[in-house]
Amino acid sequence: MTQHTTRILPDYDSAERPPWLVHGAKEALYAALQTEKSIDWSEFVVRACDEMAAAADGLPGFPGPGSDPPSAVGRQAGGGTHQLATRADARRERGGGAAVETCTPGGGFEVAMAAELLGGIATRAASPYDANDLCRTAFPRRWDSALDDAAADPHAALEPDPVLYDHSVTLRSVCEAEGPWPAGMYEALDAVMDLANFVGAASSLGLSLAHVAPSPVVWPPPEASSALDAARRDLDSALTGTLVSQHEHTAMLHSYLSARDNPDVPDPSPAESEQVEASVRDWYGSVVPAAVRLATATFAHAYEWASVDTDRWDPAVIAYAHTEAYLSIHHLRQITDSYDLTNGAVCSYAWWWCHDRRLDLAGLQELASTW
Repeated sequence: MTQHTTRILPDYDSAERPPWLVHGAKEALYAALQTEKSIDWSEFVVRACDEMAAAADGLPGFPGPGSDPPSAVGRQAGGGTHQLATRADARRERGGGAAVETCTPGGGFEVAMAAELLGGIATRAASPYDANDLCRTAFPRRWDSALDDAAADPHAALEPDPVLYDHSVTLRSVCEAEGPWPAGMYEALDAVMDLANFVGAASSLGLSLAHVAPSPVVWPPPEASSALDAARRDLDSALTGTLVSQHEHTAMLHSYLSARDNPDVPDPSPAESEQVEASVRDWYGSVVPAAVRLATATFAHAYEWASVDTDRWDPAVIAYAHTEAYLSIHHLRQITDSYDLTNGAVCSYAWWWCHDRRLDLAGLQELASTW
């Protein structure tokens, strides 16, 4: 297995990810989804590349109508002449300005477009339902015992829906049905996800769901990578170095939000507000970045293991790796949006995956046609 240094997605509105690039990729994805016929995974990726190329051909309109256009389009970093580079040449002949290298590192303009697009595509390949079903499949007895515990709790007054005991019924189908989620769903999900987080954190593999990974996979699972071990230590260190403990921060934050948003509760005092703001700044300055690095390293480790061909992006593998990454930081869910952080981890891996291969839109489209 290739060992990767944990690298994080460049910031929005940075030189590597200017706003027009991010918005352009989103628009390309929306356009690719607007089709009356059902299309498979590879066709969707190819179609999204076409839409991105069409949007790029429309430069200088990316930032929006009426705004100043970019003065140039960077040339392809990989081998061969891409059609977009040809379009850039044509624009220069019309007086569009000299070409410059943009959207570095490791690629330039066209590689950055492919990297941004693949990240957006990958985040749409996984859903919360995938995590729910994988966790229940991995820990079925813990799922059922959580339902039993909820039914036996005299303070809960909860009678779990019998459908939740039927493991032949997917949670996706249950959740997408009309009406509220069945009684007992929240309790059972918390139980299996907490267990999965504990198993992953204590495992030398760095994976909590290896036994339900999509096939075919390499067996036995590999040892946790050095990048993953380092990311775990970084998060542990960040958590022990905060101004207040995780339990205290959670309680203080929730109390503050309840008082602020509930008209029947006195507003927080200025001193309380300052304390919460200082704690939030502390957490977002140290813990949240460490959590993103851990989720990113976990996704990379899980994806590379579960994908026999590391040049192939398979939706089932993406969903599995996304779940592993989500579970790695599930214990922080009451403090931050762990699902959003996981999506950021997926985009980070996709971004560097393209840059490592110097893969532009044409290359991504050609590769996707074989998936």
